Amino acid sequence: MSSNIRHIDFGPRHARLLREILRRAGYVSERMEPLSGAERQASLILLRRFNRELQPSR
Repeated sequence: MSSNIRHIDFGPRHARLLREILRRAGYVSERMEPLSGAERQASLILLRRFNRELQPSR
């Protein structure tokens, strides 16, 4: 089994949000969804950045 690994530098707050999003998604990035409540907007921005960073370079 092979996988691609990329390092994306997130700050401490974003890393905490990302860990929570991944935990709720069962650690499957395709199932990642924004958090609800007060952290919804920050998690939306974080997921957009995460997905943009994972796009293959052209």
